[in-house]
Amino acid sequence: MHEEPTGEARPLTDRERLLLAAMIDCVDEPEANALRAQLEVAQARPGCPCGCGSIDVVLPAGRETRSARTGAGVLVEGDVLDDRGKAVGGLLLFLADGMLHDLE
Repeated sequence: MHEEPTGEARPLTDRERLLLAAMIDCVDEPEANALRAQLEVAQARPGCPCGCGSIDVVLPAGRETRSARTGAGVLVEGDVLDDRGKAVGGLLLFLADGMLHDLE
């Protein structure tokens, strides 16, 4: 997880929103409902200065819809597959104090 913001917040792209939604769908209810509510208002900013595709999830201050999880860590992880089904990468969705935090 990244300590310092690395850019200005911007709207999520359609692809980012769909990917985050698919990852949230892997989470049990009712926690997934809280995370979907966060996704509705989420924005993104670059998550890493190296230029990789990592994004920090930016939520409005004082957002009340938190999942029941406390602390920080990986919420969902998955493999990225090529057209033959071979793993060519991975994804990690992090949560911090019940809030979507970043996607690596």
